[in-house]
Amino acid sequence: MTFCQSLTLYFAFLFSLTTSGLQAQEVKKLKVESRTSADFSDLIQSRAAKQVITATLYLPTTGTPPFKTIVAAHGSGGVGPNEELFKTYALEAGFAYVVVDSFADRGVSSTATNQASVSYSSQVADALYTLKLLATESQIDIKKVGIFGLSRGGMVAHFAAHKPLMEAVVGPELSFAGHFSLTPACNARLEKWVVKPDAPVFIALGEKDDYTPPSSCQPLIARLKDAGADVQIKVYPDAFHAFAHLAGRVFYAPRVQRIRTDKPCQIVTGSDGVTSIVTEGLEPGTVAVNGDWGRFFNDWLGRCGTLGGTVGSNRDHRPQMKQDFQEFFSRM
Repeated sequence: MTFCQSLTLYFAFLFSLTTSGLQAQEVKKLKVESRTSADFSDLIQSRAAKQVITATLYLPTTGTPPFKTIVAAHGSGGVGPNEELFKTYALEAGFAYVVVDSFADRGVSSTATNQASVSYSSQVADALYTLKLLATESQIDIKKVGIFGLSRGGMVAHFAAHKPLMEAVVGPELSFAGHFSLTPACNARLEKWVVKPDAPVFIALGEKDDYTPPSSCQPLIARLKDAGADVQIKVYPDAFHAFAHLAGRVFYAPRVQRIRTDKPCQIVTGSDGVTSIVTEGLEPGTVAVNGDWGRFFNDWLGRCGTLGGTVGSNRDHRPQMKQDFQEFFSRM
C-alpha cells in the first residue's frame, strides 16, 4: 500500500469516528465535459483537450428548489473526509452540494507527492465546466452557486474568481457567487485579478500551517484586495494544514510536496494565461509552462519547493468552522 493510500484510509477512519446520524440525501452523478490543459492559456484560447470528469450532486431533504449550491474542489489527496464533512454542513443548512472529482477519470488517486500529475489549470477547468453544467439543472439556483476548496482546491476557488477566465470558459452569464478556501495552496496566483466585488472571498488559514503557510498567501491576498474583492481572512489558532476534521490529531506527512518559505518564489499566471516562475534572480517568463505542466512543476519544485508538512490541529475547530462556512454561503 502506498503512502497516499494509507493517508486516505487514515483520514476515512478518523472521519468515521467523528460523524454520525447523517441525513439521507438525493444523489445524482454528473458527467462533466471539462478540459485537460497544460496551462490557463490553453483554456482561454480554447485549445485544451476535452476530458469527461465525474461530479456528484447531493440535494437537501428539506426546503424547496431551486437550491443555493456549493461546488467542492478537493485537495491533493482527492475526494475524501474533508469533502464529506462539509457536505454535512451544506445539507444541514439547506444547500445543495456538488463534489467535483478531478482525479479519478484522469487515472490519478492523489497528487500529494506528485503535483505534476494533474495541472492546476485542469482542476480549475473542472470547477468551471461543472458550473456550466449546473445551469441545466432545474433544482439549482444558478445565480447562487458558491465554490469551496481545501488546499489545492482552495487555489481552484481563488482562480474561479477571475472574471476573464470565467468568461473565456463558460461565458459572461455565469459566475460563482462566493469563494471559500481552507488552508489554500498559495504558491500559485494570478499576476492581476479582475473580480466581481459582490462575490465575497473567505480564506481560512491555519496558524501553524507549514504545508501551505499563511505567509505564502500574503501576495495573493494583497492582489485580490487591490482588485476590489471583498476578502475576509481568518486564522485558526493551533491549526496545521487541513485541520477541519482532525480535532486533537496532528501528524507529519514526510513526502508531500510543499512550498519553501525562506525566499519568495511563486507560480504566477499573467493576463494571457501564461504561467511562469517568479522569484529573485529569474526574469518573469523565463521559465514558463510552454505546453508541459509536468516539466514546469518539477522545475518549480527544484527551485522553490521541498518535502514534508504537518496535518491536523490541537483543537476542535469543527463547531466554529461549521458556523463560518454556513454563515458565509448564506450571504449568497
